[in-house]
Amino acid sequence: MSGGPAEPGREPRSELVPALALVLVTVFYGSTFSVVKRATEDVTPWGFLVLRFAIGSLALLPFALGRSWRRPGVPATKRGFIGASVVFGILSFVGLALQTVGLQYTSTSNSAFITGLFVVFTPILAVATTRVLPPARVAIAVALAVVRSEEHTSELQSHHDLVCRL
Repeated sequence: MSGGPAEPGREPRSELVPALALVLVTVFYGSTFSVVKRATEDVTPWGFLVLRFAIGSLALLPFALGRSWRRPGVPATKRGFIGASVVFGILSFVGLALQTVGLQYTSTSNSAFITGLFVVFTPILAVATTRVLPPARVAIAVALAVVRSEEHTSELQSHHDLVCRL
């Protein structure tokens, strides 16, 4: 029955699959905070991060060595790719290091909330770099999230929670 109108009360399959995928990704994303917090009870944050990045690097190495890393129609050199990969890797490592160390001193819900705010910061950074205002609904959503963030700040357990904000 694909292609026909949806039954009342039911979303068409083409809209339901991405929605379910988003829910699944959210579950995995949310569970990582508990997993990392538990993992760092047995291993130092630095040992955990080294292991995490080593596994990630090995998993992505076959793609990096192949030509599949190039976007169609965009000339790229291996040197440029490696340079961009190193910069991205360092920035990712610093961000995850701050988050992982901060997670030792705060609750998983605080860490997840603070990390989730980066979704809100994206439109702010876009305005700062492009000088183009976002649609009104985006500006309202950002304002509400910032207000909620300030309310949540009073609930932070210690100054170590601020490490997660970085």
